[in-house]
Amino acid sequence: MQLAKPALDIGLFTNDFAAISEFWATHTGVAFDHLQPVSPGVNQHRFTLGDGVLKINEMDAALNGSPIGFSRVLVGCDELQEPVALRDVLSV
Repeated sequence: MQLAKPALDIGLFTNDFAAISEFWATHTGVAFDHLQPVSPGVNQHRFTLGDGVLKINEMDAALNGSPIGFSRVLVGCDELQEPVALRDVLSV
């Protein structure tokens, strides 16, 4: 399989952008890149994550149902010598 780039993008959906973005910026050191409106009621806040992008999709509408998707994400960082376990503010 030929990929377009050497990394995967991560997409999250939230109704509490302030809390989740503070976690990612403070604890993982991701840098804000830009805001991209994707549809009425949805803004995508894009953060640099190595060669990939962390996309935090802020929803105006309520998120229905149980959380789905990945239960764990490993983020590599040259500054760390050992793994550090963190849990974002919206994890169950």
